[in-house]
Amino acid sequence: MYPAGSRIYLRYVENEVYWIRSDGQRKKILEGQDVFFGDFGLLLDNLHPKFFNQVSFHFSYTDGPFYITKFEEFLKTRTRSPIPTKSVKISVSTKSQSLQLLPYIYPKHLESLEIVLHGWYNMPKDISKLEDMEQWKVARNLGMLKAVLKPTLFLQSTDYRKHFTLGSVGFIRRNLFTGVFGPSTEDIDTLPKKWYFKTEKNLEKVLQITMDSVFFEFKFVERSEVSNDVVIID
Repeated sequence: MYPAGSRIYLRYVENEVYWIRSDGQRKKILEGQDVFFGDFGLLLDNLHPKFFNQVSFHFSYTDGPFYITKFEEFLKTRTRSPIPTKSVKISVSTKSQSLQLLPYIYPKHLESLEIVLHGWYNMPKDISKLEDMEQWKVARNLGMLKAVLKPTLFLQSTDYRKHFTLGSVGFIRRNLFTGVFGPSTEDIDTLPKKWYFKTEKNLEKVLQITMDSVFFEFKFVERSEVSNDVVIID
């Protein structure tokens, strides 16, 4: 943490700015200024190296739509490239809000993308618009809290480095997927459970789906790593 280290944490609350340093927290009140946009613009213009390691956006359920719109308006005024980062986490209330922000993430350096939607039942049934975006396509590590994902998205993929984690599945009945996928490699009452699927483009790779009490994980593994007594689903 600055000044002893290389990182400083800023928190903007209306017209007040809080910052945390290694020697304690400070607060400054600024009146009549869009101080966040000024600071963020300067930061983007003076990046060294030329990208962030990680950028996180968190917009609350109540005033998130207002501030997301303001943030989008600010980014539209910039003539330089979008936000360059290796990793981005977007915490918003709806899928459409994440679609407002994603176009401003520069895909060139992007490796990890995580989207968190507020609200227990806020689960989008269609994420095809996200899947069509360049940022989703180039990221290798994908994470989403509460979404409906079709396994065919991965079965038809030719990018075998992709790794997807889907969170908040604890409310799903454990035996539901046995009826859909068939028996898993574990007993019905045992977690985690695993299923394996053949891929369409590469006979040496299989899609492994793992389910525990919190997450679904989708990733490709070598077929040779799967035990001979395990059923690989067509």
